[in-house]
Amino acid sequence: MNLNFSASARVVVLFSMLIHFSVLANNAVHLDDERHENTIKLTPQQVANIGLEIQEVKPRPQTSLLTLQGEVRANNYASYIVTPRTESIVIQRHVKQNDIVTLGTQLVTLFSPDIANEQANYLSAYQEWQRVKNLGSSIISDKDKQLINIDFRRSTGKLLAFGLDQGQIDALPSMPLAKMGQYVLNAEQAGVVIKDEFVRGQRVEAGTPLFFITDESSLWVDAQLPLQETLNVLPGTQVEVQVLGQKFSAMVTQQSHFALTDTRSRVVRLNVKNENDQLHPGMFVTIKLPANRKNVSVVPESALVRSSDGDWQVFIEHDSGEYIPIEVKRLGEFEGGIAIDDLNSGSNVVVKGAFYLASELAKAGFDAHNH
Repeated sequence: MNLNFSASARVVVLFSMLIHFSVLANNAVHLDDERHENTIKLTPQQVANIGLEIQEVKPRPQTSLLTLQGEVRANNYASYIVTPRTESIVIQRHVKQNDIVTLGTQLVTLFSPDIANEQANYLSAYQEWQRVKNLGSSIISDKDKQLINIDFRRSTGKLLAFGLDQGQIDALPSMPLAKMGQYVLNAEQAGVVIKDEFVRGQRVEAGTPLFFITDESSLWVDAQLPLQETLNVLPGTQVEVQVLGQKFSAMVTQQSHFALTDTRSRVVRLNVKNENDQLHPGMFVTIKLPANRKNVSVVPESALVRSSDGDWQVFIEHDSGEYIPIEVKRLGEFEGGIAIDDLNSGSNVVVKGAFYLASELAKAGFDAHNH
């Protein structure tokens, strides 16, 4: 009886093993068929025509990129506000908003009773100095001549303090009487007029902003960094700014040490060169800042395409001229490209021509799941 039981047990075990191997064989055939069906085969001529390029991909130390939104602002260190230094009335504007000015450009003509009074004092001191400056010591003492000269210089200094330049002061002796009290504010730097909120005839107090002029060749970009994000970027770090499909090189200049109450974020300020005048204050931009360093597999954006079910995939070279789609997950943007997982180290990935392969796969009616 024991012998019969042992023989029966051996038959059952043998039968089970045959079934198991049969299933494995069927699965292997299925996997091989699936790989075969999802394989895109190209001739050397086709590879050359589409410019297909392969790159070996393996984990390497890469710096991740943190994408932030920012706003272009005028560079306050390259800007200034034009204001009268005494109560005045606007007589005539010479430039308007968006005009480009150079150093010394006439901006606005103003009238001030205080200026008229100082101009009169200047003319009196000027005439007195002209009368005595060439007289000898036998006619006027050196002390009296010095006092007259001091009075002349004092009146000149007062007009300069009110905002008149030396050219306007030198022209006072020949100025028509009807123009007494008028003076011109000139541009103290080159730039573009950003604001000019005033009208002719307006009475303006000392310090009232008339023009805001900025040099747009160098602008600020303020990026808002969420408080939960940590960023170890030192001033002087080069970063990339993107807007309207254009890329600009910028430099980190500072990080704020306080949080904005309305957005709960900190400001990271960049300085960006705007040599071709493509950026303007108020524009919104995208900033990519270097963040943490990780060991990841990175491919260029051109290597990633969508599969038929909407997932991301890359094509790997299975054999010469044979390419297989592999679904992957995007792990974020790094300096070298896009980090991905679910890819064997050392795989040869198609980095140029992946879109063509995806199109060929779609035309054949295949997908990564063999649906």
